[in-house]
Amino acid sequence: MIIVTNSKIYKVDLLLNNMPEISIREKHYLKVYENARLIFVGGVSAAGKSTLCNLLYEKYDVENRRLHHYALDFAKETNVPNIDENWDILANIGMFRLGNEVVKQGKLSCDIHFAVQPNLDTAYATGREFKEDINETYIRGLSRTILQGLSGQKLSLYFLLLNCDSSSILQRRSYELESLGKKPRSLDILSIEKELFYEERYFYETLEDIPKEIPVFHKTTNNKNGKISDVLRDIISFVGLT
Repeated sequence: MIIVTNSKIYKVDLLLNNMPEISIREKHYLKVYENARLIFVGGVSAAGKSTLCNLLYEKYDVENRRLHHYALDFAKETNVPNIDENWDILANIGMFRLGNEVVKQGKLSCDIHFAVQPNLDTAYATGREFKEDINETYIRGLSRTILQGLSGQKLSLYFLLLNCDSSSILQRRSYELESLGKKPRSLDILSIEKELFYEERYFYETLEDIPKEIPVFHKTTNNKNGKISDVLRDIISFVGLT
């Protein structure tokens, strides 16, 4: 793997050798959970990801993490330039660190988008201002390169996709804008339907690229009429939380 700058190309191994947590791939811990579980909660904006992750924490002590925080922390530590161009590599390191934390804590959730628009989502992750282009191409949020950060990790993966109809998504986003002042992803019904299509498509494509040695389980569930409590009961059984 390489790090790209405006004028030079650096081998990422040179960075990794200066990062003990990363270079020592077979790291041993004083306390390791044999049944460590990482729960990926995916879905379009306003599908209910954050609400579900908050409930998992409140009721079952499952803390939530976001992959881009780990990636950006590594970029700051190593002064990696051109974050946009190097995102997959940074997120690969971030995924490795996330896996490490799961092994140490036993269980974590991570809310993500399986389908992303690169310019918009990278701007969001880095805190930059952005203007949404509903016609921007969608790509996978978890590429094969990013997923390889989990190689060798002693954990199980649970992939959950929260589905919802486009009219309900539009209604929730309109409410968030009017009542909470939250900037919505899009209020265009055709754009929302496009989001839903690619989110489901890339959910299944992502499952095909999980490192073969890692146990993986997947499930789709419908957050219809905002019945998040029903979804929560479904997920508890799926993941085996008590």
